[in-house]
Amino acid sequence: MALIHTCYRITDIDRSVAFYNALGFQEIGRIPIRDEAVNVFMNQPGDGDMPRLELTYNFGVDRYELGSGYGHIAITAADLDGALARLAEQGIEPEKPPYSVREGGSRLCFVKDPDGYRIELIEQPTPAGSLRLPRGRTGSGDRTAGQGRTEQPRAITCAVCPHGLSSRLLARKQDPGGSSWL
Repeated sequence: MALIHTCYRITDIDRSVAFYNALGFQEIGRIPIRDEAVNVFMNQPGDGDMPRLELTYNFGVDRYELGSGYGHIAITAADLDGALARLAEQGIEPEKPPYSVREGGSRLCFVKDPDGYRIELIEQPTPAGSLRLPRGRTGSGDRTAGQGRTEQPRAITCAVCPHGLSSRLLARKQDPGGSSWL
């Protein structure tokens, strides 16, 4: 199994698409769901055909309760200050100035989308291309072991994890039980 996307319920398609465009996402399609809703699918450049973000607009709903269980999604920025300057030009400001969770950790901050969902922006100055998943696995979970190629993951933050975790990527070993971690 592999995580393929996350879904948010939104109250205004155009406003939400504009916000996620500002974060570097691109709309890759829309699917109406009878006369009940519209799903808008978005990706970061290079994500391929499988959507990473699904925005669902339900007709007649103008507000959602986020509850206390929701956290955030996280995306990387090679230059956090530059990214924040570009977002500010579009009226998007961080909740508070960038900070590090621990000394020497990556700088991060949070922004909120038009419906109040939090997005963590983590500075990752190391190009994602320098990180490789072990045993020929790709960032999308495709298995390429033994095929003589290595694909490079994008938006992998583990190597510069702001929360003080190991700098090694955590990935499931390719064992029958699937219960071991590297």
